[in-house]
Amino acid sequence: MSHGRRHVGLKLALALAPLLIIGTFIVAQPPTPRRDPYAELEMLSRLNEWRLSEGLDPLKRNTTLDALAYFQAAYVSTLRPYPDGVQIHRGRINDLPKERARWEPFLWPPYGTSAQIAVEEIAAIRNLNSSIDFWKGSPAHRHAATNPTYREVGIAALPISFGRYIYIVVLGSRPGVLPSLYDPTTRMLRQTVERYPYSTDNKNLKFPTKVKFYNEFGLPMLNGAWIDWAEEIPLPSRAGRKLYMLLSDDTYESLIEVDLSSDLVWIPTLVPTVTPTPTFTLTYTPSRTPTPRITNTPTLTLTPTPVPGPELLLLYDEDVLTVINFERYPADLRDVSLVGATFTLPMYWWSTINTFAFQSGSCVQAYAGGISPSPSRPRECRVVRESRGRLFPDQRFWLTGTFDVKLNNEVIATCEASAGRCVVDLPNQP
Repeated sequence: MSHGRRHVGLKLALALAPLLIIGTFIVAQPPTPRRDPYAELEMLSRLNEWRLSEGLDPLKRNTTLDALAYFQAAYVSTLRPYPDGVQIHRGRINDLPKERARWEPFLWPPYGTSAQIAVEEIAAIRNLNSSIDFWKGSPAHRHAATNPTYREVGIAALPISFGRYIYIVVLGSRPGVLPSLYDPTTRMLRQTVERYPYSTDNKNLKFPTKVKFYNEFGLPMLNGAWIDWAEEIPLPSRAGRKLYMLLSDDTYESLIEVDLSSDLVWIPTLVPTVTPTPTFTLTYTPSRTPTPRITNTPTLTLTPTPVPGPELLLLYDEDVLTVINFERYPADLRDVSLVGATFTLPMYWWSTINTFAFQSGSCVQAYAGGISPSPSRPRECRVVRESRGRLFPDQRFWLTGTFDVKLNNEVIATCEASAGRCVVDLPNQP
């Protein structure tokens, strides 16, 4: 656990808890797993420290993403042994983070189609330092944690033994939402822009050119004048406890709220630390660092109901790509294609299957030369309908980078090669 420059007493520890557990959902099974708000705040500060060292924007805490993180962490806490690898991201019905984000009550907004949703999850069951070191040493986790696409984050830290936690971190972005964070050490407001690759057709603000300030009562500041947008903007004098920023590019506008006591650029030196003395009494050392303002938010009791879909599961490794219909009904694949940088596989490439009604539990496979006689059947597939192979390395587009799944030439999902797995929701299905 990293140490800040001050000690805080039990009163502050208890006071901070409501702020940091905003958005908690009580899941069905009792007892509700206990969260550690200090561990969550420290994790946020360490992620921001990491991103800032890479020249990236810090992350803003988001209550919906907090709820998503806690929902999965609470489920993982019920499993024995604790899962590892991709299994730690699978939920109660084998769901994955992008799927859960579409459920009620989360309803994380997509960019256009439901598949174009900016959400990604990283997880670890370790102590704080070991989790950060693990993510830094893993290419897939490093890519997620340092992805400039993401502007917001949700964190759940569930203690399981001394110093060890179930950490679930959900990163995300929303169209038209460009958070601003206050840096109390420089008295600057740090701005963000839209970097999600599939935001081009979304009619929302992406790159502001000017900004206007309002105080917490909605009254104009700086004489109501527009000022030029910049990556860092000085905090207006007499800003009070919060302010509002109207961002504009002369076509689109976005109004954002900045709470100057909680919407901070959290880094380790700002995080209060509870340190017990030999008699276990807590001491408090005053500091000029701003103390977060407390906001009590009611706890919600909600049970998400899965929406229909997604229909397709793609599994891939160095040699084989498998497309599986893992819904309970036939899937219409007539206009579906897998598009890589160097090669495209339309579903009719597998010439013997019924693309109009691809049966539930069925799969098709594409594989490399040298696989003999044919690749094995994944456990998620009941029947292999067709296997085709002898693909050269430049035709195996799933090996590096990303590839797209398209329906009628529209991107409905983007798959990461490093993930080895991709879930696709077909918009033309029920």
